Order: sequence, then C-alpha cells, then structure tokens
Amino acid sequence: MSHLSDVETTPPLIPKMKQICKTSKQAQQNRTNKLEYKKQHSKAHKQATSWYADEVKRKKSGELDAKSAQAVCKKVNKKFGTNIHPRTVQKYVKEGCTGKSPMKQGTPSVIPDFIYSSLCEAFKSHVMINQYNRNGGDNTRKVLAGKLNHVMRNDNKLRYNLLNCVLKDTAIEISGTKCKRREERRIRWTTYHNIKSWFDNWEHDLVELGFATKLDDASVDIPNNQLMRIINIDETCLALDGGSGKRGGCPALVYVGKNLPEVGKAYSKSSVTLTMITGSTAAGKAIPPHFQFSTTATSEERMRLRSDLLQFMPNVKGQFGCNDVKEWPVTFGMNSKGGMDDDKYKKYFFSSIIPLFPDIEDKPGLQIMLKVDSGPGRLQPTLLSTLWLIGAYQYPGMPNTTAVMQETDQNYGPFKTTFRSNLDFLTQQRLQASKPCNLQPWLIGLIVFWGKIQFLIALFTTVHLTKPSQKRNVWQHGKKLGLRC
Repeated sequence: MSHLSDVETTPPLIPKMKQICKTSKQAQQNRTNKLEYKKQHSKAHKQATSWYADEVKRKKSGELDAKSAQAVCKKVNKKFGTNIHPRTVQKYVKEGCTGKSPMKQGTPSVIPDFIYSSLCEAFKSHVMINQYNRNGGDNTRKVLAGKLNHVMRNDNKLRYNLLNCVLKDTAIEISGTKCKRREERRIRWTTYHNIKSWFDNWEHDLVELGFATKLDDASVDIPNNQLMRIINIDETCLALDGGSGKRGGCPALVYVGKNLPEVGKAYSKSSVTLTMITGSTAAGKAIPPHFQFSTTATSEERMRLRSDLLQFMPNVKGQFGCNDVKEWPVTFGMNSKGGMDDDKYKKYFFSSIIPLFPDIEDKPGLQIMLKVDSGPGRLQPTLLSTLWLIGAYQYPGMPNTTAVMQETDQNYGPFKTTFRSNLDFLTQQRLQASKPCNLQPWLIGLIVFWGKIQFLIALFTTVHLTKPSQKRNVWQHGKKLGLRC
C-alpha cells in the first residue's frame, strides 16, 4: 500500500521544452549586437575609471566637491547606456588599471593575442576579397571553418569553435545572409568598370545630342522640358498562376489546431502568361503600358481580342510632347508566344511611343531618347536608321545589367509584389462568390489597374523617380544612389 500511495502522489513529469534555434543570419546579428555593446561598455569603462581616478586625486588634495564612484558611474551609464558597477570602478582604480579595457572573462586562450588579432584581420580580408571577386559561394560556414582549421594546423576534425570566436570578434564588418543564385553572365557583366564606362558615355552623348548642357563647374544639367523626352522602357512577364513567383517579405502567420491537418490556402492555377512593356520618363511620369497577348491564330486576320477587357483599362494622363496634359490609351498586340520579337517591337514603337510626341523632329530640343535593354528588336539596323531620321534615338543599355542600371527594371520588383497581391485578393473574392478562380487573360486589367493598389498611380510616379534627378542630373545622382538611373 505504501508503494502504491507513493506512486499516486508522485507529480507528473514536466514535458521537455522545445528548443528554438536561430538561423545563421539571426545568430550573426546577435554577435554584432553583442560586439557593439562590448565596445560601448569598454569605452564607458575606460572613461569611468579615468574620471574616478581624477576624483580620487582631488579628494586627496583636500577638495570637498570630489565625486564618488556612484556619482561617476551614474553619469557615465546615462551617457553610454551601460550598467557599470561602482565597485568595479573602485577595484580597477585601486589596482592601477586606469583607462584600460575590462579584463576578459573565462579561461585564457591558447592562441596569443597578436596572432588571434592577425587571424581576424586575415579572415575579414579573405571574406571581402571573395565577395569582390564574385566568389561569395566560398564564404560558407563549412568552407571557412575548414580554412581556419588548416591555418591553425588543426585538420584532424572539422570544428566550428574557432570560426564562432572569429565571427564574434568580426561581427561589425562581417554580416550573414543567404547566398543568392545569379546567372554567371550577369555576375561577369555587372562590374564597376563596365557600369562607370557606360554612364560616362551616357553623359557625353546626352550633351552632344542636345538633351543636356555642361555647366561651368563641369556638372551637367538637364532642363525640365528635356526630362520629359528621355524615356526608359522595359518588358516583364505577367503570369496568372497564383502559385508561381514570390511577393517578398515574410509570409503571414497562420494559427492552426495541432490535432487537425493543415489544408492550406487556395490559389488560381493557370498556364496563361503575357508580356507587358512600359516605363517612365526621366521626369517620373508613367507612359501607357502595352500588353502582348498569346494567340493560336496563324494569321492577323484571325486574331481576336475580347472587347470586355477595355472596361478594366483606364487611360494614362501625361503631357509628353504636347502643350497640355492629355489622356493616352493602353495598347495591345498579339503573337504566338505572347512576347516581343523584332516585328512586334517595331510596331509597338511606332504605335505606342511615337504618338506621345507629335512634335518630334530631328532638331535639338525636339528629339527623344529611349534607354532600352538588349532585348529582341532593339538593335535592328532598319529600325535604328528610320528612328534617327525622325529624331528618335535608342540608347542600348549594357547587357545583363538592367537590374542596376534601369529604373523600370527596379520598379518591376514592387510592381510584381503588388500584382501578385492583387491576383491573390481577386482569387479569394471569386472563391467567396462561388465563381471559378481560373482567370482569363482579358481580366489582366482588373489585376494591374483596379486591384487593392493601383499600379501606375502608386508606382511609376514622380514620387519614385524624381529622387535621383532632383538636380536634373540623372547619371550623377544614379552613381551616388546605387546607379539607379
């Protein structure tokens, strides 16, 4: 009975708490925060000990207003945001360690200080050289730990202890992030020398063609009327598949019952894709977009577009080459792949871009400049010669560098985020109304223009594109702001 009673009165075991592990990026940020606080604490400690040592000398000389250790620590802690104890300050001053960093805690390292300091500097240099030479994939924990062990002649087993210590003491200069996968050709083209050469030529050509003037201080100025005649266009693929692509940011947290299966969130599944080409002027005004649909028709006579799509396509207001602000319609095109080719690009240029500038002429002040990428149709000899005769110049960007050199390409990032948010919002609304969520191409205007956020008004406006050209110096501000122009 006694044994049974003991069992009944034994309290139940407490379940083991689940340990939450930090990601490598969070761990490195933790090291950065600790190192910054350590340096701040060291500064405060040196000032407190030096100050209190002076106060002790004043007290010995008979001065009555000498401050105590408590008063000194209170003011120093308030200044640096630290928590230095008065007894610690008194101890260091008593032992003659005035103005020195606090002693390190723990067992002394087997590596001499001067060797460890050199190792940290070599580690920082190695990481940055790999990054500069576009070999960032070699900066992983496993590779770096192996190299540190090899330097210290500890090749028997892969250990991370030394790497963690070095990362802790170099956390301010070295951060942690995920390695992004990029195309090899883009990495090789996107160099400082290539980009600087392109912008120098861009500056020279704008001055030579009359779009800008060089001032006495060697700076370059673009007048207001010419900012409207410099255009950057780019194309992007729009997919109606709600499961493709990412929106950016952290996904929304969803709470679920532990005893029930997680069903997930419904999205539209579609193979429909089309191409949108649009852009903006150097003054930050959006140009009307052009949509290129796919079709199975083999001849232009058999190509058809549903007229219902026009109800979701508003006009775009802009002045461009006119005296007053006018409304400009959205344009459309069709081909077998739903993308741009040489013929479609030529038609797009003469049907969508040239009408915006009815005053175009091959004279200074009336010409237009288009900054484009190296996509299909951009370098057609017949097209370039025709445009040159009427006063339109296509300025090709450097291949494989549009992500850092074109405003429109950078604006497509937030646009895709908004586009996919609108697509998801429209899908959920149709599901709640018991309607099919597989969207048809003719609804593209509903997603682009009339979703939760209006794309052209909220994105391609002066708010986003006048910051690099506040002084009408597009290329120089582009260099300062990450080459955005």
